Amino acid sequence: MRLSLMLLASVSALLCSGALAADCLSVDTGRMAKDKSYQKSVMASCLASKDKAEAQYMLGTIYYDGAGVRKNIGEAEKWFRKAALQGHSDAQNELGVLYSMGDGDWKNCDEAEKWFLKAAGQGNEAAQLNLGIFYTSGNCGKTDAAKAISWYREAEEQGNSDAANNLAGFYKNGIGVSQDCDEAMRLYRKAADLGNEKAMYNIGFSYMGGACAPQDDAEAMKWLRKAADRGYADAMPAIGNMIVLGRGAKRDFAEAVRWFRKGAGLGNAGAQYSLGLMTELGTGTKKDLKEAIRWYRKSAAQGYQSAIDRLKELNVKQ
Repeated sequence: MRLSLMLLASVSALLCSGALAADCLSVDTGRMAKDKSYQKSVMASCLASKDKAEAQYMLGTIYYDGAGVRKNIGEAEKWFRKAALQGHSDAQNELGVLYSMGDGDWKNCDEAEKWFLKAAGQGNEAAQLNLGIFYTSGNCGKTDAAKAISWYREAEEQGNSDAANNLAGFYKNGIGVSQDCDEAMRLYRKAADLGNEKAMYNIGFSYMGGACAPQDDAEAMKWLRKAADRGYADAMPAIGNMIVLGRGAKRDFAEAVRWFRKGAGLGNAGAQYSLGLMTELGTGTKKDLKEAIRWYRKSAAQGYQSAIDRLKELNVKQ
């Protein structure tokens, strides 16, 4: 995990000591007294100039996040690398993120894999999770179910809820392992118990469709609401659809529209389409074709096929 910049306050005394490195001697003391962002950046610079890996990592974080300085990926990479070469596992993980997610010249999948492996080999939980994602997503064209499962398992055993949730999907769908619904549900519940809202949604979805769990509308609604209460947008149209069908709750079109609107407001394409449909039909809300088209367009802009098809049927440009 990245350290909070607030931790830098503990080293402020260095600015007044005689042990400052040369690049700290030109500090604008007047600005230091008034500008806390500048103060934190300078303190990180002073520490980093002493070749301390932790300080270099913090300086990389400042440049990566643009905290108190202009965001600069080149500077972030430079300072992360200095720390990473000294074995700092968080910096190694950040280099992996930078190279795997970077645009243009910054994307380097071989470098990403190398640094993730170095950090994960030191037991870095975030890097173990990121390796699981790396071997799952195909973002770098290196999909490998066996490796993904192995690294997700490492992170899950350290209590990482995202890793537990992702690993459950492999067991639920029999990808890289024999299908094992008991293990899938155990992992989903472990992640949910750790507060993972996506796992809560996945439990609800499993009960809703009878996949890896007996169909149980009441249980489905319970878990979908848990996820929605934590702001998980995908759960909101699922709740709305169940209410429309009268599954797990009394059929109430106005209440369904409320859930579709809530999810749509968070950018969920399915919720936007459903809200558009309810608005076009005047079901649970005022009939308004212009407003319906507005929601269809928002959904279609995200590639939601049902919205794209409906706009074509209405002979309306996307």
